[in-house]
Amino acid sequence: MQPKRVLIVAGHSLFADGTANRLGQYPEQVEVLRLSPAEGNLLDRAIAARPSVIIMDPRDPEIGRALSLRGVLSALPSVHVLLLDPKKAQIQVVTSQTSEPVEVEDLIELISNAT
Repeated sequence: MQPKRVLIVAGHSLFADGTANRLGQYPEQVEVLRLSPAEGNLLDRAIAARPSVIIMDPRDPEIGRALSLRGVLSALPSVHVLLLDPKKAQIQVVTSQTSEPVEVEDLIELISNAT
């Protein structure tokens, strides 16, 4: 089985460095790539990396200015975004699902199936 490509988007973060190092200990399961917001064209570079998962620190202001979650999910609809918050010891999983509601009933069904 091919390892999942994991893209860590982080500025100068010891937390991101630690996460990358720990994930790097599992090369048969994950291929770890890093992107820094300081390098510019973050969305284009994320698209080119073709990740399965993107890990971001939601508290990092550099990331918020350089890469929008909406842009990521629009450009990479099958990607899972993991927002790791080291202060809260919490992981938020964000995924994209697209659908074309034709009738209000379709919208009601989507709302009913939301968890």
